[in-house]
Amino acid sequence: MNFFEKKHIWTVDSEISAAVFKGILEEEEIPYEFFLSGDDILGNFQNLEKGYGYFQVPKDWETAMNQLFSDFQKEGKGAQDA
Repeated sequence: MNFFEKKHIWTVDSEISAAVFKGILEEEEIPYEFFLSGDDILGNFQNLEKGYGYFQVPKDWETAMNQLFSDFQKEGKGAQDA
């Protein structure tokens, strides 16, 4: 069963920061090429309920995290909030 088929339960707080999110990924040992859908996190905080949405990102973790940090900073939720 891969990540696209497997469903897990998380609660995502609307004020999650990029640094906190990175920590969650590492703590849960989620493969770096998968993480919660950026669209769900950045665009639909209030609508996001328990559950996962995955999408594939570059296997280069630095590239993926740099993009995530950039997106969070654009939304006013940068690493400085951690």
